[in-house]
Amino acid sequence: MADELPNAFRAAGFPLNDQLFQMIIRRYSDENGNMDFDNYIGCLVRLDAMCRAFKTLDKDNNGTIKVNVQEWLQLTMYS
Repeated sequence: MADELPNAFRAAGFPLNDQLFQMIIRRYSDENGNMDFDNYIGCLVRLDAMCRAFKTLDKDNNGTIKVNVQEWLQLTMYS
């Protein structure tokens, strides 16, 4: 199952690099690296919200944003 996850994220529109994928695995999977359907959907919802928030803040569309602590907390706490 764990070897299928990168393709599942890619198919859902999230082509993650290995570092991001490993972070997600640590957060949403069990000790064997398997992610159940509920955690997968929850992760996709969170990724979608974070990507939308990022795009809103990426005013010049260059793939970077500048945020202060309050903006960062709003992004991470409420997304």
